[in-house]
Amino acid sequence: MKRAAFVLLIATTASAAPRWVDTPAWPTAKPDAIDVTWVVHPIADASKPETTKAPLDLEVTIGSVTRTIKLDPQFGALSPINQTVCKTSAYPLGKHEVAKITFYEGGAGGYFIRRSGAVLGIVDWSLTDGACPDKHGDPGACPRTEKLVIQLHAPNVPVREHIVELDANGARHAFACS
Repeated sequence: MKRAAFVLLIATTASAAPRWVDTPAWPTAKPDAIDVTWVVHPIADASKPETTKAPLDLEVTIGSVTRTIKLDPQFGALSPINQTVCKTSAYPLGKHEVAKITFYEGGAGGYFIRRSGAVLGIVDWSLTDGACPDKHGDPGACPRTEKLVIQLHAPNVPVREHIVELDANGARHAFACS
């Protein structure tokens, strides 16, 4: 009996649909671009292992309307060399990806935004450090894991990406790429 309940739990968790965030409504006029801003909050107390993850929000703005989406806190360094907004190639955007934030600590992970027509999907991703066996059993690059967590309707226009960091007082500071 316990085994059947366990199997059911795995099947239910694996099939969880992404959450839709479609409010507030976007302005009716077609915009020139969509602004996406990764908002990185300060770590509450880095001396305690359970609080070493940085809280993270995503703001999606069209015209005067902003949707703020709370994402899972992230663990690892937020280095300019790993950020697509800094025009680096360490963790480049994939096909149909329009923005990405990367945290690094013995592997990489974070979120990226993938466009599919008039839908933006926010994807939680991770990539381990090290080698994984390829199809021949030889060491090769490990595959990236992805989980689509949020979707929203948005016009099919260019995306402008930003990263801001909040200080202990809540003031916003543009992420420094240099």
